[in-house]
Amino acid sequence: MPQPQPGLPRSLREALTRVRVVHGDIRALAPGGYAIASMNFVAEGVTEDFMEFTDFCHRFVRSVGPGGHLVAAFMENMPTYRIGPASRWPGCPVDPDVVTEVFAPLTRRLVVTRIDADPTLPDYGDSGMVLLTAVRRPS
Repeated sequence: MPQPQPGLPRSLREALTRVRVVHGDIRALAPGGYAIASMNFVAEGVTEDFMEFTDFCHRFVRSVGPGGHLVAAFMENMPTYRIGPASRWPGCPVDPDVVTEVFAPLTRRLVVTRIDADPTLPDYGDSGMVLLTAVRRPS
């Protein structure tokens, strides 16, 4: 049995007691209110407009204070797509270069990686995932 590490929570439940999940509109969040933020498959899936995508991402970065940590995932090259006959969902095609370009001016320790699409999942037209970790630069 591994020995407990001093200073680390003893269980997942204990670790999560300090976590506060906030669901909301990124356009309504006060800047700098969080120490860490996670955004997964949102900014590229709510708009077809690159400038609006960039604005969402910059607001996401600014939601953490300087030195705050960011984690994000994007569907790579996600086109506008449909689920069923009546629904139409927007898509803003992004790739690692685009994600890097959008986040680099506001972050440091930016790491952008890519994962191939999983052929066992439904094909919505994306080519994989783009993953990001970063720290917000001082203002």
